[in-house]
Amino acid sequence: MKGDQVQVIPRRLRVIYDAYASFPASGLVVGDLAYGTDTFRLYRWSGAAWQPISATGTITTGTYTGNNGTNRAIPHGIGFAPKIVIITQSNSNNFLYFIVTGIARIQTIDVGPGFSHYAVTALDATNFYVGNGVNHSHSANGTTEPYSWVAIG
Repeated sequence: MKGDQVQVIPRRLRVIYDAYASFPASGLVVGDLAYGTDTFRLYRWSGAAWQPISATGTITTGTYTGNNGTNRAIPHGIGFAPKIVIITQSNSNNFLYFIVTGIARIQTIDVGPGFSHYAVTALDATNFYVGNGVNHSHSANGTTEPYSWVAIG
């Protein structure tokens, strides 16, 4: 095909947004997608049936309020040590925190001065840990501060 020629693609994949029971069973091609508004899941047409699509990783989320504690345990609920935990200070855009598997430190990104890191207990199959006695606010556990987190396994 030359650069000035146009190739017509006869059919594009469909995306359906409806209750699972209302998904069509005909007029489909392999790869069509559907989102079940009642099941909150994504499905792919296999040629014979709608198959749920699932991610291979696990993600959990939560919130907590800081208490100025040191090495405070926050349960993440994954059941194994997550690859990374990302924490934000809910009432501020100034701080972003990271805890990575295998490193017993919490990395802090502060819009003002930049990066810092503080030692905390390494995350495990049950908890991640926040709060370092040197600076509780910069280690995601400032008194009465609201925090939101996501753990990715």
